[in-house]
Amino acid sequence: MKRLIALLLLVAALAFVPRAEAFSLSLEPPSRTITVGDTATFTLRLSDLTSPIFFTDYAVSILFDSSILSFDSAYFITGTGTATLLPDNLILEGVSLLTDPVSAPLDLASLTFTGINTGTSDLIIAANTFADLNTLNFFEADSVSNAQVSVVPEPGTLILLGAGLAGLAVWRRRRP
Repeated sequence: MKRLIALLLLVAALAFVPRAEAFSLSLEPPSRTITVGDTATFTLRLSDLTSPIFFTDYAVSILFDSSILSFDSAYFITGTGTATLLPDNLILEGVSLLTDPVSAPLDLASLTFTGINTGTSDLIIAANTFADLNTLNFFEADSVSNAQVSVVPEPGTLILLGAGLAGLAVWRRRRP
């Protein structure tokens, strides 16, 4: 009797083990350079699938430096979702409207940021969870590829700085 109960518990435990899904999650393009006040758009892409996967929901956390970038908007390509902004952290929660398993690269969302200060900010996929709520399977990407944004001063600022330095040089040469 004890063996039968142990066997039933083992079968029940194995029935709810998440299946292994092999895929990559990335932010494309991998790097951008913008000026202060300009926007940079990145695509959250699911790729490198070893076999077709089906998912109904997903949650992805993206870290960034909020002193350099300001989050503007998220457009969910494959369904609907919400973007929750926390300090230096963006949480995307999406619901897929796909009815068939995915077997090719798939764009999940388009994210837009604005450069608010000069510097470089990494966009880091900190966590990700995909769920097939029909079968109660939960899985994560095998690999993630982060992105980077460099925000440089506006060209007008550099021209103004250069003109000021040139003016100082001329003034210094004219002074006896």
